[in-house]
Amino acid sequence: MGVLITAVTTYKRCCLDDPRSAHCVTSEIAYCEARGWVHSLAWVVMPDHVHWLLQLKEGSLNACMAVFKARSERAIQHAVDRAERVWQAGYYERRVRGSESLLGMARTILANPLRRGLVERIDHYPYQFSAWKEPVSTVNSGGRAAAGRHPP
Repeated sequence: MGVLITAVTTYKRCCLDDPRSAHCVTSEIAYCEARGWVHSLAWVVMPDHVHWLLQLKEGSLNACMAVFKARSERAIQHAVDRAERVWQAGYYERRVRGSESLLGMARTILANPLRRGLVERIDHYPYQFSAWKEPVSTVNSGGRAAAGRHPP
């Protein structure tokens, strides 16, 4: 089973479009994985939110997200030398069960930068990750997933 998390910035402010901020977020995702709390399947850091498809391995999702948001907020504040709040309270959570495709969900979140007009090709967006080996370019310009392989 997977979980799709969406964490949104305060007032949907586009504070994650700064490469320093985006790097802080990706580093804290890696931290949560290194601690053994999660297995990341896919993620994308957008200017005003983060989508993170994961499998929880240890502990609670609430505890993991609290640490992720607190650590990334402190890191971003330090990196850009501003003390503003970064994250809205809470996060959106969608459990991905049985018949839903984790790969399809990964493709959908990876297509976000394309749909928002941030890039012309998905593989040109620097703040994304997918655990699947197939190229992310299997999502067409309309943001829809093309047929492809299943998870490894």
